[in-house]
Amino acid sequence: MIGRVLVGVIGAPIFLALLIRGGTALTVVCAAIAAAGVFEYSRMSSLSRSPALTAGSAVLAAAFVADSALGGRNLALLVWACVGVPLLMHVLAGTAERAMQRAAEAAFVPVYTGFALSRFVLLRFAQGPGEAAAGTGLALFVVIVIWMCDIGAFATGITLGRHKLSPRLSPKKSVEGCIGGFVWAAAGAAAFKALGDSTGLWYTLAWPLTLTSSLLIAAAGQLGDLAESALKRDAGVKDSGCIFPGHGGVLDRFDSLVFAAPAAYYLFERALPHLFGR
Repeated sequence: MIGRVLVGVIGAPIFLALLIRGGTALTVVCAAIAAAGVFEYSRMSSLSRSPALTAGSAVLAAAFVADSALGGRNLALLVWACVGVPLLMHVLAGTAERAMQRAAEAAFVPVYTGFALSRFVLLRFAQGPGEAAAGTGLALFVVIVIWMCDIGAFATGITLGRHKLSPRLSPKKSVEGCIGGFVWAAAGAAAFKALGDSTGLWYTLAWPLTLTSSLLIAAAGQLGDLAESALKRDAGVKDSGCIFPGHGGVLDRFDSLVFAAPAAYYLFERALPHLFGR
């Protein structure tokens, strides 16, 4: 428990500082997180028997994030590379052993980790005429909503949880906790909006978009959490890794962002096209 608290107390301010600073530092950290997620996934899958495929997937995951820092113009090429590179490596190695399974996993995992974090970086870099700091506000908003949803789901589930949400995937999650997550996410979004409006410290959304997007992000985040639980359940492991004491691995900490970041990015890209050069 002490380790869990320390990681939160130390890690959260560092991540927020990187998020506010943006630039190369944030890109490098997100690329490293995406690559680390690949190695954790490899440990849980058949990729563990193929270090070369794992390394190739890690490079591709980091490439998604690096490309986003340059404008994200090579998405189609990177997706094709996720499919083509693993197959090419099997061809060059002259082996067909488990080629279908390993190539599929090697193609999946860089998209799972790298694509999601690349959308988060693109969100952070959003800006429009007279709104250079808009991306900072949007990225902070997503992080605050995810954190509030996680805290609310945990607190409500512990105190009021009676009905299992998905017993086969995550036995400890409850319907009441899920609902609590939505309530806390909306409350956190409202507080973030109100504080931003009163202080002018960050970019804020209009009230209707604030509340609707908070619910969408909360829903996507909870689905991301359940999706990662499905992967761990299939692999027969409790945590994806042990890099964060008391919290598990990279995938355990950023599972909500995997679904929430793309959902938020594509929502805001359409709702606020002027911030994305549209």
